[in-house]
Amino acid sequence: MSTTQPPSERTPLLQDDCRSEEATLRDTEGTVRGPVENPVDTISVLGTLSVLILGVFIASADGSLVIATSPEIASEFHRLSDASWLVTAYSLGQCAFQPLYGKLSDIFGRKSALVFAYSVFLVGCGLCGIGRQYWQVIAGRAISGIGGAGMSGLVSVVIADMLPIRQVATWRSYVNVIATLGRSSGGPVGGWLVDTFGWRWAFLGQCPIALLSIALVVWRLPDNTQKNQSVEQGKDPGMKAKLARVDAFGAFLLPSTLISFFVVLDMAGKSYPWFYTASLATLTTVLASVFFWVEKNYAKEPIFPLGLVSRRDVLTANALVALQLGAQFIVFYTVPLYFRITTGMSAAAAGSHLILMVSGNMVGGIFSGHIISRTKRYKKLTLAGVLSGCTCYALMVIRWRGSTAWYDSMVTILGGLGMGITQSASFIHLAASLDAKEIAVASMSWYLSMSVGMLVGINLFNATYHASLHSFMQANLRGVKDGDQIIRGALSDISYIAKLPQDIKGLVIRSFVNTLTLTNGLALVLGVGSVGAAFAVREHELTG
Repeated sequence: MSTTQPPSERTPLLQDDCRSEEATLRDTEGTVRGPVENPVDTISVLGTLSVLILGVFIASADGSLVIATSPEIASEFHRLSDASWLVTAYSLGQCAFQPLYGKLSDIFGRKSALVFAYSVFLVGCGLCGIGRQYWQVIAGRAISGIGGAGMSGLVSVVIADMLPIRQVATWRSYVNVIATLGRSSGGPVGGWLVDTFGWRWAFLGQCPIALLSIALVVWRLPDNTQKNQSVEQGKDPGMKAKLARVDAFGAFLLPSTLISFFVVLDMAGKSYPWFYTASLATLTTVLASVFFWVEKNYAKEPIFPLGLVSRRDVLTANALVALQLGAQFIVFYTVPLYFRITTGMSAAAAGSHLILMVSGNMVGGIFSGHIISRTKRYKKLTLAGVLSGCTCYALMVIRWRGSTAWYDSMVTILGGLGMGITQSASFIHLAASLDAKEIAVASMSWYLSMSVGMLVGINLFNATYHASLHSFMQANLRGVKDGDQIIRGALSDISYIAKLPQDIKGLVIRSFVNTLTLTNGLALVLGVGSVGAAFAVREHELTG
């Protein structure tokens, strides 16, 4: 009597090249002889990913490009004090709508979701380029963020669809290199466009690239992106049936809750009246409560299944990237500021000290991807990654007390390595613990955790930096003639410090160094938290 093994739940995107992670070999009578692993067609994988990496590149470059051009943009509208909203609006749109892409791509398909994301990004860039009022440019940035969320997040989902789990880390590391190159090139390109053609072309120039990306996705990306029972039976459920599956209430409440939460987070520690912050915090609580009730009791097919995202394996993966990314963004702010204050070097020279961390991120991602693919193990590697990050943060707390030796700058590569390793290993941990039908939604929760970690890290840095720096300066400059004027000048313009008498300058620099020691301590606290999350990781067997 023959027995038939159940098919693998993971259906690769390239069905013609690798139909499943485990294929069964049958004789002429249909008897199962045993599992046979189909090799992955590398050429086909490369062909598909080459379609997607263009979108990853422009989505990643967009952020640093806008940071470089935001003073010029805001100045044209006489809104320099509001320049940060060009970055904040994009982040809000990205974070708020990122979780929706997982379920929507399950319902409408990865291809349709990607085309939608590229199209929204295109509209947002176009609106920024032609906007004649500042609010129109800000609205364009928010719309671009909605599209950018899908352009970056869905690529990992497609990779997980295409490949056996143990090979996902390797291919994701290559995508991470493209994203890092995008972030690195966005600033210089943005500056060149501003100087040569004007800031509007920083956005209008992205529109043809977005159009090309849409054309490539429509042309090259296969339709069979994930398992769907109706499709397997040869029936298209139709648009009406697909729309009926959408959790409309959840799709409205989740972005509303997240936007409210992120605005409260941004307001915390700033000079807003407490009444506004408290009112918005209350609104956030109400929206979150209604969302949880709807998802638990009302939604037939929740947009963000609470039972899935509350599982231990999903929580540990999300905690790992949130804590590590929060720590790394604190360091990203600390490094250039520390070297500029202590040495008096230019902003460009001080920013170049981040190259080691960025390089470490790329090396860590590629290295960990190949190690996981070879060994099929990831827990020890995860521990190594978070410990590498903690070593970096601890050395910065201990050594960065005014020292600017070359080896003090070198410690930042440990933080980059740790983040690169943690990103690869945590995503593999997430994917290995889930069924194929759950990966899209869980992946979006993972990307959302990265965004939350980034924003929490930035706001922790800002709140600690502004509160502590003023206190340290008051203490160190007590009794100094014109102390209040010196404090105001140092807080408003870094170049003012170089003009101070040597003894006064030393006191001001000491205030900055003490403040940055506290922010580095925050990074270390977040890093230690990620070590706890790494110990809680349960290692699963990697197939394929």
